[in-house]
Amino acid sequence: MTKFYKIETKNKKSIYEYQTYEDKEKGISFQTEEMYRWGYVVIKVEDDEELSDKIGDPVDEYNEVEFGSYDFEDSDVDDQCSFYFTNVKGIDNEKLEEDFEASGYDYEWLRDNYSEPDDFYKVFHGPLTVTDVTDEYNK
Repeated sequence: MTKFYKIETKNKKSIYEYQTYEDKEKGISFQTEEMYRWGYVVIKVEDDEELSDKIGDPVDEYNEVEFGSYDFEDSDVDDQCSFYFTNVKGIDNEKLEEDFEASGYDYEWLRDNYSEPDDFYKVFHGPLTVTDVTDEYNK
């Protein structure tokens, strides 16, 4: 039977979200890095899969799990703590930060000016809380 698990971090400030933007016409690319205090993903584990293959050792203090945009069924994050532009190419990082601030930190502005993100993924650091939520998702 297919199982569903809600994966949360035990330690606050342990969830990072990354989005990669690239405007080939303008020759501009960059990645956004956001850190959150709390959040979760819900993952699906098929009959022929092991949960540990997807999340590693959930009690390991040094655990690091990457979830690509297609690796989870549901997700939510809460209480953003930081935001950075990284791997900035073709535009001055300071100018990008200033323009984003002037937009009111509007993600729609990023999409309008630099296209839809090419890539999106989350990284959870440290020990995890795992809750079986199969009854909620297996309908």
